[in-house]
Amino acid sequence: MVKGKRKIIYIIADTLKIAVLIGLALVCILPMWHVLMGAISDPIALTASKNFHFIPAGKVSFEGWKIVFAKNTIIRGYLNTIFYTVSSTLIGTLLALLGAYVLSRNTKLKIPFFIFLIIPMFVGAGIIPFYIVVYNLGMTNTPLAMIIPGCCGVFNIILLRAGIVGLPDSILEAAEIDGARHMTVLLRIVLPLIVPYIGVVMMFSVIGHWNSWLFASIFISAARKDLYPLALILRDILIRGNTQDITGGSGIVVDFYKDSIQLVTILASSLPLIIAFPFFQKNFEKAVILGGVKG
Repeated sequence: MVKGKRKIIYIIADTLKIAVLIGLALVCILPMWHVLMGAISDPIALTASKNFHFIPAGKVSFEGWKIVFAKNTIIRGYLNTIFYTVSSTLIGTLLALLGAYVLSRNTKLKIPFFIFLIIPMFVGAGIIPFYIVVYNLGMTNTPLAMIIPGCCGVFNIILLRAGIVGLPDSILEAAEIDGARHMTVLLRIVLPLIVPYIGVVMMFSVIGHWNSWLFASIFISAARKDLYPLALILRDILIRGNTQDITGGSGIVVDFYKDSIQLVTILASSLPLIIAFPFFQKNFEKAVILGGVKG
């Protein structure tokens, strides 16, 4: 009798878990489905209809895509974002790897270096001193303003350190006994063994820099729109309703194609991350499991 009651409880618990997971999945999927259907809808029918779109409004049309990619604004934003993201991710991952290795070794500067990194996580100087530093370094209105500041986060260093600390000490000690220097140990022994952690750090960095618009809005003026990343262009289209850079300022086009342009831009900016995420998912899951077991 008791076993029967436990079985019923387990069935109810499993049913609730499945229902919650289905609900969360719908919350994530339905907005993207609405964006997808709106992006291939007839622009005029889309403007007239403000409901959720399970199917394209009116007939299937790619007129919004033609307008968005007619001028090079979006394409230039894509190229800028790819350049900023790749450059910042590579530089940040290298710096995080070096910092994590230093923190994982028993050196005299280990504790001071760790304190030096941790304090800024809780105490920030603010955006004005940050801007002054970047300005005095001559990086404003240059691609460096989108690459150097914020390329390496303390969280990434701590995550990689957890991966290095989790390695068997015997492997590193054997390499040192054989005469391997620190860079040899790092690049030829440590690096291949923490690939899952590297993948997670790179994924976090790519997502953060791909969606970053704050630095661009602060460090790049309106006079240098040719340096705008895709996220800042998307911000202007969605929040400010500025579609003139894409449509050429035609009032009729802006009125009847505004909703279509917004949805197409959202989908176009999200597709690269949606396509790339499955390639990082395996490493992400592995790193989370290893971090939970060894960290």
